[in-house]
Amino acid sequence: MISTFPKSALLFLISPVLSIPLIFRDIYLNKKVGYILFAGIFFILSYFYIPSSGGDKSYHINLYNFFLSMSFEDATLYIEKNMTDVTFWYLILIFSHLGIPLSFLAGSVTAISLGVLFYIFHKSVIENKLSKFMIFTLFVTLICSLSLPPLFSGLRFYFSSSFVVLGLYLSLVKNQTLKGLISLLFASSIHFSTVVFFIATFLYILFQKNLKLLKILYFFSFIFLFIPAEYFLLFFVNLLPYVEIDVIFLQKYLSYFGVKEFVITNTGHAIYVFFGKLWYYLITIYALLNINRTENKWFSILLILLVFANITFLFPFIFNRYGFIVLVVFVFVLINDHKKYKYNNFFTLSFLIISILTTCLDIVIQRDNFKDSYVRIGLLTLPTMLFIDPTDEREFDKGNLLEKYDE
Repeated sequence: MISTFPKSALLFLISPVLSIPLIFRDIYLNKKVGYILFAGIFFILSYFYIPSSGGDKSYHINLYNFFLSMSFEDATLYIEKNMTDVTFWYLILIFSHLGIPLSFLAGSVTAISLGVLFYIFHKSVIENKLSKFMIFTLFVTLICSLSLPPLFSGLRFYFSSSFVVLGLYLSLVKNQTLKGLISLLFASSIHFSTVVFFIATFLYILFQKNLKLLKILYFFSFIFLFIPAEYFLLFFVNLLPYVEIDVIFLQKYLSYFGVKEFVITNTGHAIYVFFGKLWYYLITIYALLNINRTENKWFSILLILLVFANITFLFPFIFNRYGFIVLVVFVFVLINDHKKYKYNNFFTLSFLIISILTTCLDIVIQRDNFKDSYVRIGLLTLPTMLFIDPTDEREFDKGNLLEKYDE
């Protein structure tokens, strides 16, 4: 029995850190156990991640404590009255009343998000008969395309995004329309801003997946790169009297569009901003060079996403969020195009380099958070992890609802 148990899994139960080389070997061999254990690694990383005082996870921690102080009925009423979506907030409510730590929910959400992407990745590399080397290369590219601090702190959006990618995959690649649309609807119940992908996919299917029309829309969307942000917001506000949308949704959307560009005050900031959008130019070049190709179903998904990237280009906060989905989908485009497009290796290598650089920049910028979170002796073995407080008994400022409620 023990002889058939994967060595990587056995070592993971002793020390997840020491098991990483064996997990990478399993992924190189495209074994399911490798993907499962790597999702487990991300569970641990998310579980022990200590957010900055203004991070989304700090708000989730305070909301967890806030719900803990209320009855289940009052907390439910609070969610229905104040939240733009429900799924993630109900999970926090349920976990708080069951006495399960918020960190366990955070780890589970991150592991599920990665698990969904790994499921699609595993299926895709088998269908396209990739070599072991290309499987490993593109897997590293996928991991590095994830922005780690937001992944561990902005749990709700990335949880939602994984089901957006799943929904697009099912409805437009596998032609499982109903399952795909249900997945997209579920994604919007986690984070309301992803409802645009349900609407876009539904309309694309309604128009019989008219790729020619989609290409026209894509080219038209470039106009938004040159429209001043103020005029765009003014046009959006002027439409409000004609659209029946709850005020909560409008306020939230406008707050996303209102977040200002990252202020450049030194060379480091300039480098970060430069690399932060470099992926967009690379993927846009790829899309323009391949605009007349029709055999890659992932390519139509990429065009849909790039339309939203162009529309939100001048609004960095929402652009970067939607950009995460573009980055993930581009990996699947590269998988599908392997051996079919002569410049595929160039774009794969370029995207890998950009992804590694941006990941390194994220780690350098958030080095204090990573140091506080992961430089602990107890994290070397799985048994000793059980005795570590994931938040290190810290208090967080963002969304301290309990304090406001008491006042």
